[in-house]
Amino acid sequence: MRLGGGNTAKSAAVAFARANGMKTLDMTIKGRLLQVLEKYIPEKLANKLWEKASSSFAKGAEGTANVFHNATDGVRLESVWRNVEYPVLKDNVNLIYHDVFR
Repeated sequence: MRLGGGNTAKSAAVAFARANGMKTLDMTIKGRLLQVLEKYIPEKLANKLWEKASSSFAKGAEGTANVFHNATDGVRLESVWRNVEYPVLKDNVNLIYHDVFR
């Protein structure tokens, strides 16, 4: 389960994951720890840790990955999705895109 597009997409992805027995990165132990840790460390370090966790999470994907994007705002050029996850996933899994509107 992949996220992109802020809290709107995140909420939709989490609801979809729970309803279908899946997990988003934020729902894993590593993701929950990073959510707590990022409050106490410099943003640059937190971003690097999220990038590493996202890459690892994407490398573990098999079959199909559901991707939730904010349809109103699009994908930020500097997003972890665009720069870290998508390059790993694009040739390895079937991506199903879900556009989420605010």
